[in-house]
Amino acid sequence: MAFPTWLPGAVNFLRWVRGLFVMSKASFGPPDNGASETGLNHIHIPVSVKANFFGSGTSTHTIKLLWRNENDSNAPFPNIDLRAGRTYYIPIVARSTRSGLPLSGRVVTVIPMELYSAWVLSAGVPRITDGNHYFTFTGLTNLNDARVYSLRLEIRASNGKIALVKNYCLYVPKKAESNERFRLTDDDD
Repeated sequence: MAFPTWLPGAVNFLRWVRGLFVMSKASFGPPDNGASETGLNHIHIPVSVKANFFGSGTSTHTIKLLWRNENDSNAPFPNIDLRAGRTYYIPIVARSTRSGLPLSGRVVTVIPMELYSAWVLSAGVPRITDGNHYFTFTGLTNLNDARVYSLRLEIRASNGKIALVKNYCLYVPKKAESNERFRLTDDDD
């Protein structure tokens, strides 16, 4: 029996129709400074999900760490399923111009005393604000050198496949400088 030549086209059409019902599109917004403290710059990336053609409110996209969303200040969360019509803020990196700043974000953060001095921010040294910073308090990533760093953000679908990728450049000034030149820019343009 010969393989029908029309079958691949029909399969692709059925995938497209299925996408009208179950797929949502995630997108990254411009970098945002989520800090209100003087001398602190805590860069977040907003992520939003646009509903599919039929307005489905649930997405299969998951992010591993969420700082906050528009309606919930009880964050960060270790992971969350993205929902259409809402904006979520992913913490990326924080830099303080003064030493000893505790950057917890949650109402109550219990940090073992033996880890506390390494966990607080040092003046002029940016910290990647990932799960290690918020949940394990070990394996912290400090960016000690003044230079340009390349960052890659990924959103993965529930099956583990990458659903969205965005590249950024992080400009880190010298430790003694202010946060004026500390910025994250889109590298995909």
